[in-house]
Amino acid sequence: MYTPTITVGLTLLGTVPVGSALLRSRAEPGDLLLVTGTLGKAAAGLEILRREVSVADGIRKQVLEAHYRPWPRVQEGRILSSLGWVHALIDISDGLASEVGHLCTQSRVGVEIWWEALPIAPSTRDVARACASCPEEWALTGGEDYELLMAVPADRVEATQEALQKIGCALTAVGRIRPRDEGGTLVHPEGRWPLNFKGYDHFRS
Repeated sequence: MYTPTITVGLTLLGTVPVGSALLRSRAEPGDLLLVTGTLGKAAAGLEILRREVSVADGIRKQVLEAHYRPWPRVQEGRILSSLGWVHALIDISDGLASEVGHLCTQSRVGVEIWWEALPIAPSTRDVARACASCPEEWALTGGEDYELLMAVPADRVEATQEALQKIGCALTAVGRIRPRDEGGTLVHPEGRWPLNFKGYDHFRS
């Protein structure tokens, strides 16, 4: 069927040395969950495109850049793989909550996420205020951040942070792996709530 729109499909294949791949399936109860960078900025950029939002030009530029051109954490992934103690790793393409759900399913564990620890850039908060939206919700369920989420033994958190600080990448602890029978919990200032593992849905109207 004819269409005036050109559609391009792309598949990337690659290899890694035996034993160096970081999987989603090896997180253990007691591990801390760390994320690179900040969350929700790409979702803020999407809101800028969806509606008229009055923010400073510099803020608009930051969030649109995050939406249009997310920075791949390739170097960071290589460093994490070389450390030898990172138990599990996944990239955040559809929101933190969704990727946490994938990690927990594959590792057969539960989790708690700390609402007040979510790393959110000032520009993201500025856009959220202009939209009367919640930046933490963008961090949990927004798409296209492409930051890295990892499970690390509690006694290795500082060493992991130091390893990535050398290349200018910040790591924030946002939760803890729990036993499987505890399920998912969102630790909020107003209480402990069930964690909804839904993320950004590309086909939702």
